[in-house]
Amino acid sequence: MTEIIVSIAVLLFLLQAIAGPLLVRLGVYARNRPEIVPIDPGRIPQPVADTMLGYCRGLEHIGFAVIGFFDLPDFMPNAHTTFALFLNDGDKTWAIVAAVQSKVAGTCYMEFCTEFRDATELCTNNSKELQGFVKTPGKSMFQFPAVSDASLLYQAHTYLRNAHFGNRTVALNGVGEEVKYLETALTKDLVKQAELGYYYLNRSGTKFRPTLKGAALMTWRLMWPIGTIRKILQRHAARGILKEVIHRTGGQGSQ
Repeated sequence: MTEIIVSIAVLLFLLQAIAGPLLVRLGVYARNRPEIVPIDPGRIPQPVADTMLGYCRGLEHIGFAVIGFFDLPDFMPNAHTTFALFLNDGDKTWAIVAAVQSKVAGTCYMEFCTEFRDATELCTNNSKELQGFVKTPGKSMFQFPAVSDASLLYQAHTYLRNAHFGNRTVALNGVGEEVKYLETALTKDLVKQAELGYYYLNRSGTKFRPTLKGAALMTWRLMWPIGTIRKILQRHAARGILKEVIHRTGGQGSQ
């Protein structure tokens, strides 16, 4: 009986490892130059509105000013993205609160992004979802999925900026042209993935689709046991950074 169970488990794993990339290859895309639609925050549906607006209040409390609320109705298939854009002008840092909803799942997170004049950037978020994209040169991303406090997450972002980018000059791009800046930022990551061979732009130039290599890598990076191991390592690294942040700054917040 044990051998039968093991055999079935192995078969299911192999089917997922083979069929998964094919489904991703055929069904996943990101729209080139997606439509960005300004919205009234009162239109944000429950229950995501409570989480989003709670994060927004936290950002305003630490000195971020809201630029606007937006929808991305056609960026990805079978998913609807709503987000709020914030700016800390004095610290030259952007922040977003994003909610991605589909028929079967949803997530809401906040993220801080600082760009530098040498075209590098640092992004810090509290998303609980593992990244499907591969790491690209020039962009450093850190995740703290257990942190729900905007102040503590921003302290972590500031600590990482000083520790890894302390000798670089901050660049504040996109002020006054926020929608165009957002459109460019969304496309920029996809272009980098395409340069590495994980996505390609279709013939009409309207959609970025994963290559077979990209689809396989995205699937396998999220599958058990790789996905589980990545989450364990991610949380271990986040706890270590947060301990250092609290030790150095006396930061307080939810962990």
